[in-house]
Amino acid sequence: MEDLEKAYESSKSRSLSILKHYRKYPSKQAIGFCASKAHASLMARYFTDNGIPSAAVYSSSSKDPYALERAEAISQLQEGKKRVLFTVDMFNEGVDIETIDMVMFLRPTESSTIFLQQLGRGLRLSKGKKYLTVLDFIGNYERAFLSAVLLSKGVKKANSLVSIHQLSLPEGCLYDFDLELIDLFEKIKKSKRTKSEWIKDEYYRIRQTIEHRPSQREFFENMEDELLDIILRESSLNPFQNYLAFLNGLGELNEEEKILMNSMAGKFIHCIETTAMSRVYKMPVLMSLIDQEHQVIRMEVSDKKMLE
Repeated sequence: MEDLEKAYESSKSRSLSILKHYRKYPSKQAIGFCASKAHASLMARYFTDNGIPSAAVYSSSSKDPYALERAEAISQLQEGKKRVLFTVDMFNEGVDIETIDMVMFLRPTESSTIFLQQLGRGLRLSKGKKYLTVLDFIGNYERAFLSAVLLSKGVKKANSLVSIHQLSLPEGCLYDFDLELIDLFEKIKKSKRTKSEWIKDEYYRIRQTIEHRPSQREFFENMEDELLDIILRESSLNPFQNYLAFLNGLGELNEEEKILMNSMAGKFIHCIETTAMSRVYKMPVLMSLIDQEHQVIRMEVSDKKMLE
């Protein structure tokens, strides 16, 4: 932690990046959560020197020219004398500044509880306040998903490495990851996920790309070659050997389709999926069962139809 604090305190490029992203978004009152007292003081000085009146807020700050006591800092923020308060664990809970319109995470957030507490400092409603901007300068790549996952619906574990394509934010929320970060997310996932998780991720990627639930054929044709090779070698992973069951496991079947899956028709489809097609007569027999003109399955097939 000491090394991390020193790195933050001495990194001019990081300070410049934070300032640059701050200026991208309109903000009248912001809070930045820092790694240490020295880090908070440095950020307050850097922002002030660049035309953005700021103050550091932490305990035992009387000798710091850029620091203010908490009550005074809040008062100056609300009066417009300061635009940003940089703090170290003093605004996690118990303090409500309803007009805060930006929260900046400037240190690694290890705890989901602390993350939500700090995020909550900006979630109070206030007249004229239309939205909250959250800038997360991720410092721990292994928990880079934390902020997105905590805001997402349907994700139970805060440390789950879910796919970007699976994140579903509440109405009115949006996230904007740097492209480099998206690439990093996917690399982390590939290094940690199981083959089964990879198959599910690939399904959701294809589903988003084609904008509807992929058919068996669409899933096969759009799948990454590397994953397809694995599936064809390991039959226990192969979703094409029981595609209805695979879709059901993802919650993608409606009630009518669930009934079909458990019927004789479903068993017949499963039989087709698992039957080896090395014999030359099998495919013509299956094709003869399909009435192409009326798009139905024939209940019986004559020799003539089969020959056709």
